[in-house]
Amino acid sequence: MGSGGSVSTSCPGAVPEDGVVPCQGFGTCLYEDCGGIGQVTATCDNAVYQTDVTPCQDFDCGGETCTPGQICTVNAGGAFIGTCVDNPCGDGPVTCECGHPLCAGTCTAFGMPGYGIELTCNTCPNGQACP
Repeated sequence: MGSGGSVSTSCPGAVPEDGVVPCQGFGTCLYEDCGGIGQVTATCDNAVYQTDVTPCQDFDCGGETCTPGQICTVNAGGAFIGTCVDNPCGDGPVTCECGHPLCAGTCTAFGMPGYGIELTCNTCPNGQACP
């Protein structure tokens, strides 16, 4: 199992080929192609992307079960409310930019192989945790 993490801000438009596509810096890009390759976590190690591919599968989203082709949106504004939605990002990287209509407040994209992809939307003042 590879590593998960927050999304990098400069992901390629398509899944990068493992160990071939150059990158700079460090970060993670998340892709979901459940009709094809599956869920992909592409991690930049300051040289080339390393990819981890897992089959799409059901996963938990705050008590709701997301199915392949869906991502989890979590609204954090005092309570954490998870909702499964169809992936709004298509074949490209799942980022806060393409998921923006689903997320008010500060957005963070997160994913882990075998888990699924989540957009967490923090609506608390100044990005703090609400009481």
